[in-house]
Amino acid sequence: NLRISDRAHVILPYHIELDRLQEEAKGDNKIGTTIKGIGPAYMDKAARVGIRIADLLDKEIFRERLERNLAEKNRLFEKLYDSEPISVDDIFEEYY
Repeated sequence: NLRISDRAHVILPYHIELDRLQEEAKGDNKIGTTIKGIGPAYMDKAARVGIRIADLLDKEIFRERLERNLAEKNRLFEKLYDSEPISVDDIFEEYY
């Protein structure tokens, strides 16, 4: 049986996109990331804004945290990386 802690952090689509954009922005200095979103998820964990398994269990809490995190990430996508924002609804519907 596989057990997953409710305190485990979740890698979401915006982590993967941020990983890709960060790697792309490095140009010739790329580090060869796997583009799986692990680094950006750890950044959220360290900043204490990461979404955990327990947050997925409560629809309202998940939506609230997702909206807060995506607002910040979408500013990065648009302003720093000149990339399209990610829809809260698209991610939310993927999980609910």
